[in-house]
Amino acid sequence: MPYDIFISYAWGNPNCLRDQKHKEWVRLLASHLHLIGFNVGIDVNLDYGSNLTESKHVLLVIDENYVKRVNNKPNSGVGKENKWIKNVINEKYDNWLATIFVDNIKCKFPDWLNAIDMNPKSFNFNYINDDSYPGSEQIEDIWRWIQGLPADKSNAISPAIIRNRLQRVEQVINKADIAHWTCHKIEAKGIIFNYNEAPNKTYTLGYGIYEFKFMITSCDKDRIYVYNDYIKAVGTFPDNLQLENIEPDNAFSYIRQGRTIELKIGQNAVLLNEYGCICLVRLTNIKEEKNDIKFVPASVSFDYRICTEENTQTTPST
Repeated sequence: MPYDIFISYAWGNPNCLRDQKHKEWVRLLASHLHLIGFNVGIDVNLDYGSNLTESKHVLLVIDENYVKRVNNKPNSGVGKENKWIKNVINEKYDNWLATIFVDNIKCKFPDWLNAIDMNPKSFNFNYINDDSYPGSEQIEDIWRWIQGLPADKSNAISPAIIRNRLQRVEQVINKADIAHWTCHKIEAKGIIFNYNEAPNKTYTLGYGIYEFKFMITSCDKDRIYVYNDYIKAVGTFPDNLQLENIEPDNAFSYIRQGRTIELKIGQNAVLLNEYGCICLVRLTNIKEEKNDIKFVPASVSFDYRICTEENTQTTPST
């Protein structure tokens, strides 16, 4: 599969801090382009007749070292790359090749590129002064060039707007994912649950035989309903009993047969799952839904502990 864009740059001396930072800069540029969906070729073992020249676009990152190596070291990596580019450039479409100037204030081209009088599309990343930090605008210009969009942005949609739109879609997808409403820990404190946004208004606690589906709905501003729809049974136990102190058998004695229980802030619920395991939940806060300038979803906060103690059976004496 041909690259959307191949980036050609000069490696330089690996022991030179400046050359190393330049390499890091180019890799960061490649990462930005990869992040927005382009297949980027960089730092690969090239079959120059295919990987490079069959790329949909080629971008030369031209610093002063690049110019020197292409002009004076034809057998270097960038020397070979430029040889192949020169051999095929007349067969390519107009926007196949572009250049980036960085650490190249005079914006010099390699000699061969000057000789063919081509004047390719160029992007200036040269740092000039403290008021000039090239980056975001030029990167946007690069991806517009790759996509064949005009330089005129009068009809363009800002990447920030696109990002906000994608963020909204992803947030909706996340809310529909049960993994967003799951805590696999045996015990946890301070969980905040926007229950009206969760699938089936359910939060999954624990894992395996110690898994519980904590399903709730609003009752009024001070209370919620807790359901047994996805477990076996529910109940309440006294407020003065702490989660860490109550034993499974004692907690089980508070289980009731009804479908729901009502729970207030500071009250405790006991859940029984299909494996006969017990989960203890303490409700610590309730927040009502607010429909103001910004919507605030209804939520509850709670702590829980799953009892993992195994029941011991005593062998009768004979």
